[in-house]
Amino acid sequence: MRPDRYTEDMIVPSYLTDRTRRMSPVAAMAIVQELSYSGGDQVGLGDSLLTPQGLAWVYSRLHFVIYEAPAFRQPVRLETWHRGLSGPYFLRDYRITDTAGRPLVAATAASVIIDIASRSLRRIDRIEGVDTTPQGTEQLLERQAGKIVLPSDIPGERVLSHRIDETDLDFVGHTNNLNYLRWALACERRDGDGAITRPADVAVAFLHETHLGETVDYVRYVSGDQHYYAGYVGDRHVVSLRISARVTPAAGILS
Repeated sequence: MRPDRYTEDMIVPSYLTDRTRRMSPVAAMAIVQELSYSGGDQVGLGDSLLTPQGLAWVYSRLHFVIYEAPAFRQPVRLETWHRGLSGPYFLRDYRITDTAGRPLVAATAASVIIDIASRSLRRIDRIEGVDTTPQGTEQLLERQAGKIVLPSDIPGERVLSHRIDETDLDFVGHTNNLNYLRWALACERRDGDGAITRPADVAVAFLHETHLGETVDYVRYVSGDQHYYAGYVGDRHVVSLRISARVTPAAGILS
């Protein structure tokens, strides 16, 4: 019988925490990313199926909220399940809970499959061996991982210029997703007053890949308690982020 979700128990290690002795936002994103591989392998949609065909999963959009960052040495349960297709996107939800089942982190993502050699998209429902039947329909967040609309009435400020080196890359050959959030938080930490160094609500839209040797420039827009980042390589808009110090009402947990 096909399992309705992937589950893993973990005691939060020190390398996933920051100076507050709690899981950092980048670490929470890293766990979500890793669960995509584990959950995919469980139902035959993982790396072992795609790599021999020269294919790879990549995020298109990701949205996660941190209701309470797990503490160092805290026992937690990690869960993920896929919700099938929505147009070209493969939907997956994620949850981290404490031992009582109380939600600590919730996330939703929309992913696509690319051909690693050509970097072109491949239709998920046309790949040999892929079963797109949903594991479940439970939707954790009211606001799905959708488009990020940058403020049009607020001037942006250039806050970062980063040249991509070998340490920024993952095994798919492009910038590791985690770095986009890491770079934004580095800008926040540098700024002091008004900075959002521990966001509770994070959304990322991955628009184009970035590669070794390219320079990513970040432009930031501040709108109340939400900070937006637009990343560019030259004139090409490659990534957008929205971070907030609080969980916005529309991102409330459903279950």
